[in-house]
Amino acid sequence: MIKDTSGRAASLDARPTRRAQRATALDDTTPDGRAAPDSSLRDELAIERTRLAIERTVLAHVRTGLAFAAAGISVPYLVDDPFVVSISRIVTGLGAIGIAVGIGRFIYASRRINALTDDRAR
Repeated sequence: MIKDTSGRAASLDARPTRRAQRATALDDTTPDGRAAPDSSLRDELAIERTRLAIERTVLAHVRTGLAFAAAGISVPYLVDDPFVVSISRIVTGLGAIGIAVGIGRFIYASRRINALTDDRAR
């Protein structure tokens, strides 16, 4: 039990929460006690992390699209069924669409980030 200066039981609400303690600690220092980097460096690192995440996402889109396209192209050579051939054409088209969507999203996101960083530089 926590007691205040008069000896009475103090309310637990008077103590800062662990989350609040961590938030203030994170603002002032790093976990090992060093001074925290300034906000401009943190912002630059956050932008760089976002750029890397966008690159990973486009690579995942392209990888998945290529897998679909490869499956769609190779299946007709293995099976002569007309239904399977038509499905493989659809799968090939979906692969091409996936690649196009991934590249389009990459271009869109890159332009948005570049616009944000250009606005911040001014």
